Formats: sequence, structure tokens, C-alpha cells
Amino acid sequence: MKQGIMKLSKKVCLIIVLFVSACAPQANLAADPGSPASQTPIPPTATPTAEEADSWLVFTDTPPPPGWPTPTMPPEFAARFTQAVQTAQARYEQVLEGEALEDAERGLAIWQDISWHELGYAQRHQNEHSQSLEETLEIFLTQLEYRVDVDLKWAGFQKRTPEERQAAFQAVADYTGMVVSYQRTETWPFVQMIMVEVYNSGLYVYSVNIETDRIVEIEPLHDNTSTGIDYNQEPENGWELAKAVIRRLAPEVDLDQLTVRDHMPRYYVWEDRTAEKLQSSDYPYIQVQFMPDGTFVNFVNALPSQ
Repeated sequence: MKQGIMKLSKKVCLIIVLFVSACAPQANLAADPGSPASQTPIPPTATPTAEEADSWLVFTDTPPPPGWPTPTMPPEFAARFTQAVQTAQARYEQVLEGEALEDAERGLAIWQDISWHELGYAQRHQNEHSQSLEETLEIFLTQLEYRVDVDLKWAGFQKRTPEERQAAFQAVADYTGMVVSYQRTETWPFVQMIMVEVYNSGLYVYSVNIETDRIVEIEPLHDNTSTGIDYNQEPENGWELAKAVIRRLAPEVDLDQLTVRDHMPRYYVWEDRTAEKLQSSDYPYIQVQFMPDGTFVNFVNALPSQ
């Protein structure tokens, strides 16, 4: 099974979102056909084979069941990992208390368990990738530090009142022309330092940056994948369709100043290679996706100007 280490690091970024004390719900990310998220992991057993262990780690965001063997790492490797977790614990204890501290500690424990097993996966497959185990550890430790930064930034955060949400509500209503309903407030998995409000309108879910009241993500309310469709087929005038969406949702973005990312069918992505990379190791980007027939699927604006 040749799943890139980068996919694991991106998944850990999403794990960050699950346990931020200010926002328990997770974003409803629709799986693209053929992606790992749309496949079923091999059922776990008491004594997993390497294939079962790898399947569990790649296809789930939960720790392996009790009784599974714990990966063994070099002593200096394990010491650095343990020290980073202890430092994160100490930072939480300096700022948080009560239920907020308990939530953060619980999330940290889950992160520690999942990450250690994923590092074991990286160790088993390190010959398949150019990235060394040491480089993979650095990514995980950077993500842990960032995770704590996120938790502490939003410690004590209070959700906005309906009156305070009016501008965000109106931004969605103006775009859809349909009934809008507020759902929740949560950190955003693409740029975790951002808090978004999530609204439903029509057949889509809209995430609005609470600091700018701008729509930063649109995704389907329900999984819209179907059988019998060639998902490698490009919609007619796909690039122009994508530019039209961006002009409406992010008119300040000058696409001529951005770089077109290596193209995947139906995904139209521009990235800012002059900016600092996101925690997913991607450059900040703006993306529009369509179905082969040109039906809009999603929009993501992870650019600094959002």
C-alpha cells in the first residue's frame, strides 16, 4: 500500500480540528470517489497483519483498538516525541483549567496515540518515500505545537450572538438567494487559526471567517458522488467556470499573481508560492471543483487575503 506520508500529515491537521475545546463538531467533508475516505478499512483483529494496521491508519482518524502492538522507535526518537507531548501538556496547564483543560488533555492523549502509530506506519514504509523518518517526526512535532497554539488562541471563545452573526448570515444569503440557517462555530481544517461559522443554504454548507465575514468554503450538504460517472472527465470550459466563481466570492484575488497547481481533473487550483506554507504543507491556495457535467461541487479559499 503506497499512501504518501503527506496524506498522513494532512490527516493529522484535520485531527487538530476535532479536539479544539471551543468547537467539538467536525466539518462535513464530502469524499471524492476513489479517495481513501470513500473506502472501507480492513476490519481490525486482535493481532493485525501489517496490511490491517496500515489500512486502519490510512482510512480512519481514530486510534487502533486496545491490544494492538505499539510501534517501537529508536530511543532518541521516542524521547523527542515524549518531550514534545510533555511541553504541550505544560502549556495547557499554564492557561486552561477545569473542563477546558480536561478537553485539551483528552484531545492531546488521542493525538499522541494516533500520531505514534502513524509514525510507525511511516517507519514501515520509509523506503517507499523520499522523506526520512526524522523529517516526518519534525512535521508531527510542528503540528503538535501549532495545535496547542490553536487551542490557546481560542480558549474561552464565546460564540457570536445572532446580531453579531448578521454580516456573515447576509454574505451567505446574498450569494444563494435562499433560506440560510446557522449550524455551528468551529476552527477551520485548512487554516486552523481561523474560526468559522457554518451555515446551511440550499444544497450546500457555507463556512464564513468570523474575522472578515467572508465565505471561505462551500461544500455539498450531502455526498453527491454517483456510480457510472467518469470522474476523470473535464467539464466544458472548466477553467472559465472556476474563474467566474472566484470573481464572485473573492473579487480581490488576482489569479495572474498566483501559480496554477498541477492539474487534476475537475479541480481548478491556484496557489501563492510566495507565502508561508499551511500546516498541511501546501502553499496557500484557492480552489474550485466541479462535476464532469459542470455542476458546482466546492470552493476553498485558503489564501492569506481571506
